[in-house]
Amino acid sequence: MSEPLLRVENLETRFYTEEGVVRAVDGVSFDVEEGEIVGLVGESGAGKSVATTSIMRLVEEPGEIVGGRVEFKGEPIVDIVEEDGERRRSDAMLSDREMRTRIRGREIAIIFQDPMEALNPVFTVGSQLREFIEINRDVSKEEAKEIAIEMLHEVGIPEPESRYDSYPHQFSGGMRQRVLIAMALSCEPSLIVADEPTTALDVTVEGQILDLVDALQDKYDTSFIWVTHDMGVVAEVCDRVNVMYLGEIIEQAPVDDLFYETKHPYTEALLRSIPRPDQRVDELEPITGVMPEAIDPPSGCRFHTRCPEAREVCPRVEPTHQAVGDGEERDHYVSCVKYEDVGYDDAPPLDTEATSAFGAGGFVDEAETDGGEP
Repeated sequence: MSEPLLRVENLETRFYTEEGVVRAVDGVSFDVEEGEIVGLVGESGAGKSVATTSIMRLVEEPGEIVGGRVEFKGEPIVDIVEEDGERRRSDAMLSDREMRTRIRGREIAIIFQDPMEALNPVFTVGSQLREFIEINRDVSKEEAKEIAIEMLHEVGIPEPESRYDSYPHQFSGGMRQRVLIAMALSCEPSLIVADEPTTALDVTVEGQILDLVDALQDKYDTSFIWVTHDMGVVAEVCDRVNVMYLGEIIEQAPVDDLFYETKHPYTEALLRSIPRPDQRVDELEPITGVMPEAIDPPSGCRFHTRCPEAREVCPRVEPTHQAVGDGEERDHYVSCVKYEDVGYDDAPPLDTEATSAFGAGGFVDEAETDGGEP
């Protein structure tokens, strides 16, 4: 097999705060093949966006990438080595200047979640797009303008010549998102990071954007990392999926396997919490409790404080990430003691009353919720 376009190995990012060290990304590993859309999915606080900003080396203080290796087209864009008990950048790791002039924008682009924050309100859409192209491509100002208008047309903005001189506030939310997609594609990158780009859009516009991305991905054969909390979007656009929880990837699978051969209790809970048009339910089934703080994550399996299947073994054993399933490729991975030989089936269930002592990260105490909100 050829090397993947992007390979992430044991990536670690921490934030050093007055309250403590936040382990926002804690040993994340995954690959992105050429022409593939790979999903990063999970609740808010799972570490999805921090993982992608770490890949692009855009983590700001008090954050720091403290471990792992990221290879893009075989080159180490992140490479942290340990010597004499201390961690440092390897000599082979690309410099900040190389990341700025060679990688970001040209080879790896990003589509941000909120276009009103990504676009400057005092400059026209066309001037911002043209400037981005000028910076990242060896073209004149006139050529950059022609490319900008062509890209506005490519993403479905009507009358691109006249809309070139419009300001962001003169565009709808969906049209502003199309501008960001045009900006990301304008330098013909090999990889685009889409950081929840449809979250602020209504479902009709979201569907249009997803169809647009699908068509453009087929045309340009661009790879994507798609960050989202929406399992419906995952089913629509992704080829493979990484489910994140509290800084870790706990399940990895091709998209069909994830939905039809779900393994991890957290993934099952995510899917159960989604309303389905083919089934009538009286009420939604949310995931119990809330995600714990990454400053002091639970021991063992980090999901055990909320897991309906948790056993006494779960707080004591940190599950390994292992292949499951019967297929020849064995490309479905999960981190759960259910799939390890540690006596899970014989272990008694975890005491949910004791688990509620974990506070916000534990189960909701029914006595506290009877007759009112928790």
